[in-house]
Amino acid sequence: MINIYKANLLRNIKNVCYLGGLLIALVVTFTVSSKAMVPIFLEKYEPAQCMLFVSVAMVLFFSIYIPVYTSTEYSDGILKNRIIAGHSQKDCFIAAVLSNMTIVTIMTLVYVLAGVIAGAGVGSVIVNVISILFALLGYTVFITALSFTGKKMIRNTVYGMVIFFLSFNLMLIGNAALTLSKGTAFEIFRILYNITPVGQWFANTAFADSYANPGACIQILISAVIAALSILFTILKVSKRDITN
Repeated sequence: MINIYKANLLRNIKNVCYLGGLLIALVVTFTVSSKAMVPIFLEKYEPAQCMLFVSVAMVLFFSIYIPVYTSTEYSDGILKNRIIAGHSQKDCFIAAVLSNMTIVTIMTLVYVLAGVIAGAGVGSVIVNVISILFALLGYTVFITALSFTGKKMIRNTVYGMVIFFLSFNLMLIGNAALTLSKGTAFEIFRILYNITPVGQWFANTAFADSYANPGACIQILISAVIAALSILFTILKVSKRDITN
């Protein structure tokens, strides 16, 4: 599995789309965080808050990149060759998850570096950044699991886009639900609100009401549960299929 992980990571690092994503993360984060060029609605916010706002772009990027990249393991015959060579689908999947989590972490570090260079005062929002990173990692596991079992590139990419925009709309609906609910209903809606990466992103920005954020520990726990369930269900599913024929 380690060799598969290394091979996946190397393919990702050499991927032009991923390298382009890293460059965009660096340039856009620096530009917005330094306030060299920001949308009008961000002008009144501190640089650190501007930095948090642009992090949603990473959710969108990996909603497209991971399904496309993972699907090439089927279309290029990479996964089939690995199975024939004696590797299990479980090992291939875990390696894919770990390599995708690694590239997400690398991009997040580039994003943070850009904020530091821009003088955004990252230290004041480091807890928010960590929460967003774990939300991204949980989402990465989920979208990798979906793509690994889906096989078809176009279908997987569509799923990724639909999930992203569905998450965005659920966040908007969740804002209204949190405003109107109380007691147990409020707590349930707050957990549901933070299940999606977009919900966790928004809850960590200055745009959301403070009550939308249940705290970093709860958000990280939610992300961990999503990741664990995604891994469990995918392993159970791939262990029963045959892709060598």
